[in-house]
Amino acid sequence: LKLHPSLCRASQQRRVLSMASGPTVMPTHGHPRRPLAALLLAGASWSAHASLTAPLRGGSSVSTTAMAAANGTASASAALAGVFGHPSPTEVYPTYSDFTLWLVEEFDAPLDLDTDPIWTWSDGGLREGQVRFEKEAIKFEGGKMMIEASINDKTGPQPETCSHAESEPFTPKTLRSGEMRTRHNMFRYGRYEVRMRAPTVQTGNTTVNGNYISTMFAFRDGKFKHWREIDIEVTGDTQSSVTMNVLNAENTDAWRPDIQSSKKFDAKGQNVRADFHTYAFEWLPSGITWYFDGEKVGEHLPADVLPIPELSTKIMMN
Repeated sequence: LKLHPSLCRASQQRRVLSMASGPTVMPTHGHPRRPLAALLLAGASWSAHASLTAPLRGGSSVSTTAMAAANGTASASAALAGVFGHPSPTEVYPTYSDFTLWLVEEFDAPLDLDTDPIWTWSDGGLREGQVRFEKEAIKFEGGKMMIEASINDKTGPQPETCSHAESEPFTPKTLRSGEMRTRHNMFRYGRYEVRMRAPTVQTGNTTVNGNYISTMFAFRDGKFKHWREIDIEVTGDTQSSVTMNVLNAENTDAWRPDIQSSKKFDAKGQNVRADFHTYAFEWLPSGITWYFDGEKVGEHLPADVLPIPELSTKIMMN
């Protein structure tokens, strides 16, 4: 996974770009165990009085610095001034109208997820799932962040029964995997973008289907409090499946169908396990728009059944 702007690279890409309010994620090749990506987050300027029927872009208010970068007149160092994360001074990051680059992760060097000021790891999982998240399943290799899913054969160290993800004791699961996330609910409106490749179910064969989700998403709280979530997912049911979700609920202790709105996109002619692709969503008060390799593939508008999430979130990748 790489966090940074939405510029594309070859299959070795590993960055994530976030604009104004969100990131992107991408998985890697090889094993069903390892997705990797880059992340970019950009902030959006928007007008509270803008028409809800207008294109899903920020308003007309853009800072001088942002405008200079968008016009290509700012130097690389000036353009990255004030950008959080670990941007590369040699990269030319993509620009989007009315968005200001805010967070970039290139994964050129491993992150210490115990001490990094922005990023950490999740220690739990869900009681209804097959996977327990562990720090050891998140790896940084060759300028990529990789998440590995593997069978827990009960050998080696086992996770503690205490988990921040549940209120009751949490026993080891049949599978181990990882989840990288930000430490705090401090991300809201903006563009979240990731370049990733989905894992293969069988090494060297990207045509075999499986049962997994590779995803980058914005998420708040979940159970018992304010459940807010915006996902873009690659699933293992076909070589070209992309799913987009919005979840919105209050005081909910478990998932229910009525708290989720989902849309599907078939990237026909593409194999998301064989190649890296850029996945993104723009989250604004006027709506959510999802993109696949720069093409608009879905949207969630105020007229849809679930309200547009309005609370700040964490950035999650698993």
